[in-house]
Amino acid sequence: MEADWSNSRQRTRWGGPIRAKRTYCRATKTYKYRHSSQQVISCSRVVAQYATTSKHSPPLKMSLAVRDETSGRGGVPVDHGQSARKIISPCFTMDTGRESLHDFINRLYGEEVYKQVRRFEVLRKKKAHQVSSLIFLLRCRDNNVIPKFLRAKRHFNTAASHRIYNRLERALLRERIHETRRELAKLDSELLSVHLLISQKMNNWDWERVDRIIYNTMSSEMKKSTERQKRKFEQCDTNTKPRPILDVNKTVVNISSHQLSDHEESILAKGGNFAVTPRNVPVEEIIANIEAGIRNLPQDSAEEIRRDCSKILQHARPPKSNIPYTERRALKDLRNNKDIIILPADKGNATTVLNTVDYHQKVQDLLKPENYKMLKRDPTASILRKTNDLIKNSSIPEELQKKIKVSEALSPRLYGLPKIHKPDVPLRPIVSAIGSPTYNLAKHLTRLLQPHVGQSVTFIKDSSHFIEKLKLINVRDTDILVSFDVVSLFTKVPVTDALLKIDRIFPRDISTLFRHVLTTTYFQYNNVFYEQKDGVAMGSPLSPVIANSYMEEFEEVAIRNSPLKPTHWYRYVDDTFVVWSHGQEKLLEFLNHLNSIHPQIQFTMEKEENGQLAFLDVLVKRREDGSLGHTVYRKPTHTDRYLHKMSNHHPKQKRAVLRCLSQRASRICEPQSLKNEESHLHQAFQANGYSFQEVTRALRPRKGTGVPPTEEPKQGVAIMPFIRGVTDRIGRLLQRHEVRAIFKPTHQVRNLLRSAKDPRDKLSSAGVYKIPCSCGSVYIGTTKRSIKTRLKEHEGHCRRVQPEKSAVAEHAYNNLEHNIKYDDAEVLSTDRNYHARLQREAIEIHKHRNNFNRKEETMRIRNIWHPALKRKLIGPTADNERVGVDQSERSGHIAEPRRPINIGTLVNRSSVAPESSPSTPLRRSTRRH
Repeated sequence: MEADWSNSRQRTRWGGPIRAKRTYCRATKTYKYRHSSQQVISCSRVVAQYATTSKHSPPLKMSLAVRDETSGRGGVPVDHGQSARKIISPCFTMDTGRESLHDFINRLYGEEVYKQVRRFEVLRKKKAHQVSSLIFLLRCRDNNVIPKFLRAKRHFNTAASHRIYNRLERALLRERIHETRRELAKLDSELLSVHLLISQKMNNWDWERVDRIIYNTMSSEMKKSTERQKRKFEQCDTNTKPRPILDVNKTVVNISSHQLSDHEESILAKGGNFAVTPRNVPVEEIIANIEAGIRNLPQDSAEEIRRDCSKILQHARPPKSNIPYTERRALKDLRNNKDIIILPADKGNATTVLNTVDYHQKVQDLLKPENYKMLKRDPTASILRKTNDLIKNSSIPEELQKKIKVSEALSPRLYGLPKIHKPDVPLRPIVSAIGSPTYNLAKHLTRLLQPHVGQSVTFIKDSSHFIEKLKLINVRDTDILVSFDVVSLFTKVPVTDALLKIDRIFPRDISTLFRHVLTTTYFQYNNVFYEQKDGVAMGSPLSPVIANSYMEEFEEVAIRNSPLKPTHWYRYVDDTFVVWSHGQEKLLEFLNHLNSIHPQIQFTMEKEENGQLAFLDVLVKRREDGSLGHTVYRKPTHTDRYLHKMSNHHPKQKRAVLRCLSQRASRICEPQSLKNEESHLHQAFQANGYSFQEVTRALRPRKGTGVPPTEEPKQGVAIMPFIRGVTDRIGRLLQRHEVRAIFKPTHQVRNLLRSAKDPRDKLSSAGVYKIPCSCGSVYIGTTKRSIKTRLKEHEGHCRRVQPEKSAVAEHAYNNLEHNIKYDDAEVLSTDRNYHARLQREAIEIHKHRNNFNRKEETMRIRNIWHPALKRKLIGPTADNERVGVDQSERSGHIAEPRRPINIGTLVNRSSVAPESSPSTPLRRSTRRH
């Protein structure tokens, strides 16, 4: 006989290891296991294998032969010719009654073990009920349903009391969920202890079968409890109408050959402005913007903010994902699919999916030679120089010139928006001019020209202004309501004619700036540069004002020279609302007259139908008394898709959407049609995920004069990404110290998809960057110009052996065997705010402990932020004084000017060659002082 001790793993719900003494008998070729119950279980290897692996033996109808140790033979010899089923004597089966199971456990293990088994069964049944109860409560929470047993009796019937009752009921529901989870944790602990106790007193096979019987009982209870909870939920929700849903066929227009999956349709239906929750908390960005916002506060207030915000960031966790994993995966698949391109529709807020080939062909159809000219090279650099020279020689004040001038610029980019309401889905050309050489100048000129536009009696500012005009109009039955629309106004505006009015208003130097901006109409598409021959580009901030200015001159000439004049003529940019009282035939003559004034300005006409005519977002209706009624108008392509409730936006931004549309309804609709509009908004907002109570609160009439309250000036502004539970708490802290917190959404869907614009080089933006060295250390730098330009300067300093110019050149000079890896440079941040960028550089220097930045050139992040940044550290641990000086030592928390190194003792500058190949390492001069 050979004996050893081993762990036998139980195949139960808990899977706890059981300690047993195993003895092997060579004569019978069997194992014997001795347990604390003084029973010996004997089986051959053949029987054990059959009992555990056979797929044909019915479960729970087999047990090992059990003999008392005092009966003589401790086991049954195995005859391999017999069936293993005949060798094993039955012990208990699935159809064993409660009494037979009780007798069986009592006979082998005693009454105490049976009580523990019963206790284990009761605990499992309790767990089944608690799990189904938790599922019910979570379902109520997610669907904004309060269970009947948590509903408070409402003794007051005011709006404020109902809000208090609602908050109370939701708080009780949350507490009930927490209590259920605590009960489940307690049950799990008791189950584990009882399981371990039973498994130590029963052998493997008997405990496994008892455990399985109890598990099946628990499953049956779980099923009954779940069905009961489903019925309860349906009863709780009987008073709630089914939530309306948006039509996916309207919100997602797929005209490509790619078949969208359900998950792809679902994420696209949420809209391009839907923000996905981040997977990590951007601690560095938050700290940099907090420091930039509190830089002007008193020292004690700033330290208090730092202390409280640091505590929040130390325990910050990313919020729960607002979309399932399948939709995240769908986003990634859509981004990687090069055969399709996803764009917002021109009107209606729909999402359009096109074949990439079809999209490029439609753009090429727009770029006809008669309207656009292809350029041989990129003119950005030359236009930038000319722009800065014109600004410098103008009468603009010097302080303002510094804000308008740019040191680097990017070329404008063309893309198209599908017009899904028209046949063959043509594109509307849009030029993105942000960052272009003339963009800042165009914004300044817009501010100069705006006061001189909109002075005519026909000018319409917005829908509210148009409603005021309608109240003064009375029409006869013979009058015709008609609307005229200019075809593609922005690309057809004659720039030469538009500049005539500019020359009359402004002096020559300012007029020259206008002429320069309006004639700079180049753009980039598909890595090819084009120039628009005439008209103004859609996308330039100056284009709408110039178009308005020109149309004022145009309509004055058109109406003055017309033999028959309209009764009323009102215009908003390129759309006009006209009341015509001279009959149908004369109306066509008037349209021909309008189209004959200038060959590029052509109008289309739309007449009233059934006494109704749409203008802007207003539907004008005839009344019997001759006055004109009005209500909100939506085009057939309108989708009713707004910012979704689940989007990762600050709640104030979501409430602003509801409030804005509610105010528009009150402003545009008459009392007779306001109720229908509010009902429509109820349906639309609920389809976008908002609750009935939220919509009702937003549509409730507000007291006041309508004049927005004047805010006291804040001492600072902090722009932060919105992270629920983190930056919203920080924002409240900042508000107490008169610092305004602005929240921006993170990871919007449109930014997670492939862009239709030409891609930019990652190094073409300003920000914070990292340059690695072959030795493993890095350099952290920041620049307001493009990072690519700054890298070239670093490379030039190394090539010309100028270690005093840059820490990179100094490192290369002191370590000739090292290679600076400029091609592996990384962009760490693209902050354009000067103060935030400096703070971000200090944070990255603190994180990268293996940096070779100069101590005197950098800021040092305050020690109070170190715990929050502890998880972000990169490189070996270094002393806190390795780089930088404390911020409190410098005025205004701004980096000191660079102090050049005196290298007179290091190298004779006159003996070093002025230029060397960038591929060769930096070489020291052999001559020294």
